[in-house]
Amino acid sequence: STDLGDVYDSIAAALCRDQPVTKSGPSVQIVSPVSQTLLTRSNLIISATATNTTVGVTISWVEFFVNGTNSIGYVLSPTNGYYQTAWTPAVAGLYVLTALASDSQGSNAWSSPVTITVNAVPVVSILSPTNVQAFLEVTNVMLKAAASDSDGTVTNVVFYSGTNVIGSTNAASAGTYNVVWTNRVHGIYPVVALATDNQGASSASSIILFKVTPTNPPPTVAITW
Repeated sequence: STDLGDVYDSIAAALCRDQPVTKSGPSVQIVSPVSQTLLTRSNLIISATATNTTVGVTISWVEFFVNGTNSIGYVLSPTNGYYQTAWTPAVAGLYVLTALASDSQGSNAWSSPVTITVNAVPVVSILSPTNVQAFLEVTNVMLKAAASDSDGTVTNVVFYSGTNVIGSTNAASAGTYNVVWTNRVHGIYPVVALATDNQGASSASSIILFKVTPTNPPPTVAITW
């Protein structure tokens, strides 16, 4: 006689063998930068994670794109768990980043888009005084700088001597940002201007040396024989 239990077990086993194995595709996500980030225009590192939960299936590569189909990096293997590429935006503006992952089965998947804003830093230079220009201690000296921002406005220019603030201004006068420097003693001072734009980015000018000479220099004496 045939045991019905054995029959049922045989039928169940056959049904299981005939069921297709469920295979998941890859999953990819950009983790840095995060969406809605404001960045200055520089060399950016874009990082993503990519996985596939199917046993024996691996990630073959991850490719990064900006604004649709413009490829900015193709990565075959992760570094410390992250697929990374470096990218320097050509100009300031709004950008949409995406990543495409492919696995060893040939399945592909896109990440969710990440939107970032790239901000150009302001440009600033000291016009006056010129490098190593000398003034007497009693002279009030006008410091002048030119500053501009290609994708916004300059909101503030601060003049420094070392770490000491000489003065600051929020508005240009006749095209320059001006501060009067008073109460100096004789010596040589490094001076730099720092400009900040309407999105908080800052940049510094080149350093000039500012020379202050005594108002009443001491007499000189020499012994002759």
